[in-house]
Amino acid sequence: MIFRLAWKDFKRMIGINSLVIMMLTVIFLALISTTSAVEIKLKKYMNFEPYLKQNGVCLFYEYLQADMGDNAYLLRDEWDIKKELPHVKDVLCVAKLWNTFVNNEQVTVLCYSDPLIKNMNPEMESGRFFKEKDFSSDVLKAVVTHNDGRIKTGDVIELVAEIPTRDGNKIYRERIEIIGVMADNESFYSPVKPREVKSDYRDLYYTYNYEYEEGHIMLFLADAQIYEGYFPDLNYNLADTGIQRQMTGATVITFGRDVPQEVIDNEMQKIIDNSFLYINNDLNLMNEKSLQYVLQELHDYLPVFVCVFIFVLIAAVSAGTIMVKKQLRNYAIYYLCGLPWKFCALISLGVSAIITGISLGMVVLSMVLVKDLGIAANTAMHLGEIQFLACGIMILCYLICAWAIPLRIVQKTSVKKIMNDYHL
Repeated sequence: MIFRLAWKDFKRMIGINSLVIMMLTVIFLALISTTSAVEIKLKKYMNFEPYLKQNGVCLFYEYLQADMGDNAYLLRDEWDIKKELPHVKDVLCVAKLWNTFVNNEQVTVLCYSDPLIKNMNPEMESGRFFKEKDFSSDVLKAVVTHNDGRIKTGDVIELVAEIPTRDGNKIYRERIEIIGVMADNESFYSPVKPREVKSDYRDLYYTYNYEYEEGHIMLFLADAQIYEGYFPDLNYNLADTGIQRQMTGATVITFGRDVPQEVIDNEMQKIIDNSFLYINNDLNLMNEKSLQYVLQELHDYLPVFVCVFIFVLIAAVSAGTIMVKKQLRNYAIYYLCGLPWKFCALISLGVSAIITGISLGMVVLSMVLVKDLGIAANTAMHLGEIQFLACGIMILCYLICAWAIPLRIVQKTSVKKIMNDYHL
């Protein structure tokens, strides 16, 4: 019965209720946008926080090489680094294959180490990212960047590589099944030197934008599957021929806490002496700067959360007071019909619940529409557990105020006085 009476009161004051709905919808959207931005930054940092807290370095380079002269060879993966540096604990790295083509168009083929594949969870335009079962598949699997539909999920493409030999170029071919297409403007572990060095976790990410890349396609492969026998002609010795593979972008190298700094410096010097480095950052310093950046972002967003909370209180107090004052005559009639006087406050609470429900529905509908229309393609807005929790806390505060204020007004108002005022 309370809900039925609340619905009648809602329709009686549809004008002011519509204004409150619009205000709450805007507040919900602002809260979702803010929490989404904070969540994304925190997640990006937390992805690499276990590595940044260890002793070690983050390198960006033209090439990583383990020796010079006739024995020179490019370091190809984490296992090569661990072989050269026996005290290394973890290695995060990505490698690039040279001279690769799809449909006569040059593409960038990136091979990610196992820890990175398990750590990455990019937003997908279609399909999915790598799963454990892909590594034992009979068909080489790949994920591709957004490409305006030129390569789609489910396509089986032919990767062509030109292999330089002493007798000319040899053509190497490999069939690849596309299991997913990454969304445009999505970030992943950086295969290049950062455009602007931040010296924190942001240097480890690269954001792919189809327009900025002028349509150049990137293919992602998992080292865990490549090691199952694919690309048997891969070559790493600079004096020989074959499909060249070169480590590129960010390489994180960590050492155990019990390894003395002197040992770390000596082992790293072997790499530094034979390589061309752009950036050599200490992980502990990167972690400190990352924490400073994250805390500063939280500090910057704090006024938004405070304003949202204040607006919710204002909306609850203002709307609740106006609606109860205007509905006192109806409450008196309900009382004469047998409804306990204090229960009239529950009617106002029911109206507030209806307003909140409609506002949430408009928020969800708005987000679905802007996503389908691509309006929010470059924004951080999304619905997840943190967004639902933040909205839930806001709804709880709103409903408590929406119930407490009418209850206070009803308690301080005499039924007899209302009946006399309205000649009931």
